[in-house]
Amino acid sequence: MHLAELLKPNAGFATRRMLRDAGWSDYRIRAELAAGSLVAVGRDIVATPRADPVLVRVVRMGGRLACVSAARRLHLRVPPGLGLHIIPRRPTTHLKFDEGVRPVVHWTPQPFGPDAHGLAIESWWNALAHIARCQPAEAALTVFESAVRTRLTSVEELQVLASVHRGPFAAVVARLTSL
Repeated sequence: MHLAELLKPNAGFATRRMLRDAGWSDYRIRAELAAGSLVAVGRDIVATPRADPVLVRVVRMGGRLACVSAARRLHLRVPPGLGLHIIPRRPTTHLKFDEGVRPVVHWTPQPFGPDAHGLAIESWWNALAHIARCQPAEAALTVFESAVRTRLTSVEELQVLASVHRGPFAAVVARLTSL
């Protein structure tokens, strides 16, 4: 499989295991790193040299873009000035913050389950669940409306998710459906 095809689903990132599972040998991975076609971002994660620098920084910290930061990356309408929000890639991850960068860290487990291959950005459904918990009701409603308007999801799909995920998520969906 071609390198670009392997990296595209994860915003330009892959684990060495993902590459090996796609038929790449350790020798080929090392050769691509030496040639500059890949860049080592962590012990087991590689990226394209053109990967978004913000995502590279977040992955190097041991996290994934989350909450409003993930929504912004998905081109959803997010109120300005909310800073960088991340979630650890694993619950036991020790995050390594860059000097001068102190993101909002979501330590809660992924609300709708693990993002199986999300190396750099959490899934849209987990991002919306984090937004419902983290942001004031009006800001959360703005992002949820944007997700529906951009056809990332539908009101019906959000209602199904809300039937499983009670609390703030269900409250935002209820407000959305009452408009």
